[in-house]
Amino acid sequence: RYTSQLVCDAAYMVTVPPIVPDVPALRKNPVIAYLSDHFTRPYPFSPTVVVDVEPVWDRMIAALDCHQSQFYDWLPYNHFYEEEVPADPGQRKIFLSRKMKERIGPLADRYRELVIQTYGEKRGREIQLIEAFEPCEYGSPLTDENRKILFPFLP
Repeated sequence: RYTSQLVCDAAYMVTVPPIVPDVPALRKNPVIAYLSDHFTRPYPFSPTVVVDVEPVWDRMIAALDCHQSQFYDWLPYNHFYEEEVPADPGQRKIFLSRKMKERIGPLADRYRELVIQTYGEKRGREIQLIEAFEPCEYGSPLTDENRKILFPFLP
């Protein structure tokens, strides 16, 4: 959450030369989007993009597994399930997959209308695991044109 706030606050600076002299300033802000959360203040999350992550689930879990301290140390500690973390590193991806399904599993039903709008009636009703994104007003707008560039795999 605080990282999101930091990105929003710093977004303007990516267009200001020479903040980082070795890197050219961008001519315009990139699209910035929030990843889904359950917070309702200052306002509830309201996605405009949903992505079916079932086809890439194993790759997603492998990528998250690289963040050992986040997923096997501090998140379990903060959410009171540290005793559930397998001691055997070979079992950790199975554990992480289960925890991530618990976290994002409800999203497909919560945003089912948008899932159907994106993937069509038949496929939209079948999809169970999604990630959802809400464009941030501090970045460039998410237009139809850049949506096709950023999400070329969407129908």
